[in-house]
Amino acid sequence: MSQQLSTLQRAPVLRHTRLLMTLKFDFTGHSALVTAGTGGIGGAIAEALSHSGANVVIHGRTQEPAVDEILAKCRSGGARASFVAADLFQMTEKTVDDVFNTAIAAEPNIDLLVNNAGGCAHFGPFVDVTFEQYHRMLNFNYTFGYFLTQRFVRHWLKNKTRGRVVMTGSINGSLAEPGSSLYDSLKAGVGMLVKSLASELAGQGIRINGFAPGMVITPYTNWLRDRKDDAAWIRLHTPDGQLPEPDSCVGAALFLLSDAAEHVHGHMLFVDGGMSAWQQPGRPANFKV
Repeated sequence: MSQQLSTLQRAPVLRHTRLLMTLKFDFTGHSALVTAGTGGIGGAIAEALSHSGANVVIHGRTQEPAVDEILAKCRSGGARASFVAADLFQMTEKTVDDVFNTAIAAEPNIDLLVNNAGGCAHFGPFVDVTFEQYHRMLNFNYTFGYFLTQRFVRHWLKNKTRGRVVMTGSINGSLAEPGSSLYDSLKAGVGMLVKSLASELAGQGIRINGFAPGMVITPYTNWLRDRKDDAAWIRLHTPDGQLPEPDSCVGAALFLLSDAAEHVHGHMLFVDGGMSAWQQPGRPANFKV
């Protein structure tokens, strides 16, 4: 138990500015669209891409102060950065077309797509899930990314562009959580979508991959900062003992988008501190039945 407790004191994951200096990814000449990119994991990826040379289009739900902040951070490295707004909970086919057309108008040569939009917007017993809740979560976590990818693939095939897609999954796509039937099943669907699209498109020069975070401190999970017992419990179930910031996902995303991953297709890279590999943590010394 003393060894397990020591892991709770480990230093947080390096900020992505320092991480980039180590990884030396170069996306000069590339352009990217990052959905749900105004903060959290998407914001960290958008900023990292821009400081690695890529021009970026950032999608968010509404124009808000966070948008100006992330755009300023992206532009500070010399890249172009623009914004497109769309409410994915209430999306229609027109929503997909509008985001695609706006993004291409801003950056005609987009060849990197980060389908990051998603989150557990509903949590509760399976027997209480409503039809409306189901469709809002379906739109947000799966449908929009499915059809936005389709729009870009059509565009890339027409223009003979070697496009690259990274989808944000979740450890919940592999490990179930009570009260999370919608999120778990939809993230599992994202993982299978990565495999299915890769098997279909790899031979046409388009790479489809994804990464699956464990628990990361984002706007959706910010409550963990004040709930120390819950945070300690999650760390106990994470082999490396960390509860990291969104920057922890940057390296995985940039690797999968980079030339270094040229032969990587249909892969879901777990960024979970080893949680998915661990059957269960060591039994606490004071555990009693």
